[in-house]
Amino acid sequence: ETLGPGDVAGQLEALAGLVREGSLRSEVPTVTLRVDVEPFLDIMEDHFNMAVEVTAGLARRLMKLQSLGPRLPPRAELL
Repeated sequence: ETLGPGDVAGQLEALAGLVREGSLRSEVPTVTLRVDVEPFLDIMEDHFNMAVEVTAGLARRLMKLQSLGPRLPPRAELL
């Protein structure tokens, strides 16, 4: 998967409290920021516009995943 400016790696897993294992490789000079979930949620409480942008990003990601179709059969615990 290719990420671009403003994209977040692992946001769905972080918000779900899951661990994401993997690696990232940058093709251009890149600045990254790592924030644990609790401080991140505190920041969003104080910055409404950021919370809206994060929510919009999650919605875009969900729509993209839905357009790809199911990769695995749904599991009952995820429903």
